[in-house]
Amino acid sequence: SGQGGINGNMQLYSVDKKVSQPLQGHAGSFAVIKVMGRDDFAQVLVFYEKKNDMPQEPPKIFVMEVGRDPAKGPAFRLPPTQIPVPADAAADFPVSLVVDKKDEIAFLMTKMGYLYMFDIISGKTMYRAKITQDVVFCTASQDATGAMYGITVRKGQVFRIQLNGQALVPYIVSTLRDNDLAIKVAGRLNLPGAENLYVAEFERLITAR
Repeated sequence: SGQGGINGNMQLYSVDKKVSQPLQGHAGSFAVIKVMGRDDFAQVLVFYEKKNDMPQEPPKIFVMEVGRDPAKGPAFRLPPTQIPVPADAAADFPVSLVVDKKDEIAFLMTKMGYLYMFDIISGKTMYRAKITQDVVFCTASQDATGAMYGITVRKGQVFRIQLNGQALVPYIVSTLRDNDLAIKVAGRLNLPGAENLYVAEFERLITAR
């Protein structure tokens, strides 16, 4: 227990260097992603950070490359992005973080039953909803589909969460109002819904010239 709820402490250990790095947070996961402008892949750590000594500071999502040889260039790292926590969940904390390696999206489950979806290429929050009243104590990913399975504590209910690709881009455009994210996600995952945005962006670039 801490000043602002439950403290989270993690330890990142480098097998090669035999050194540890403490992290203040509750959940994390590794993933391998393709970084634009690089030929090699990046092994990244995606984790939820909540400062134990600063309970009023909002939690953030971190995406940073680990284990990269400095001789090959700088490691990939996104600026920490604030997580939009609802007012009724100020003391809430994550119980699991699972990466959909197929779509490069992270699913975060909290003790109060909130589900968050993050795009780990940009670090942006794509979705948030309360999906259960019960605590989820166990989660696992399915690599073939990118889905996340979970089991609740009291009732033992099994649920399955998976990205709805056909609805994602229209949701980003109409609800998040983030056209830049919509264009990038549609292009990366080959999803429909951004056709008009492509035309508008093309015309904007032509006009700018």
